[in-house]
Amino acid sequence: MVDLLCRNGQVEEAQVLVRNMPYEPDTAILGALLAGCKVRGDVKSAETVGKRAMESTAEESGVYALLSSIHADAGQWPEVQEAREKMDEMKIHKTTGISNYHAEAC
Repeated sequence: MVDLLCRNGQVEEAQVLVRNMPYEPDTAILGALLAGCKVRGDVKSAETVGKRAMESTAEESGVYALLSSIHADAGQWPEVQEAREKMDEMKIHKTTGISNYHAEAC
């Protein structure tokens, strides 16, 4: 539901939904909300959501990478550097994506 609201441009409504949940949001929920903040360019909300996500999933590289990307999109280079330094300090590394696709020659 959070992802759907964010994709529809209703990030504020998604934040209210997460705030009023009867349980703590997991990484997937906070990640969807953070991605919604990125799409909208909402750096202030991204900071709040990012801090909350880091508290619950301190070793997840995705949160730091996404927050760094949001700051980069906003041209906030000191914050980008801060996020990357925090990842280095905590020995957190971004997971590299790979593909196992093999094409046959005709």
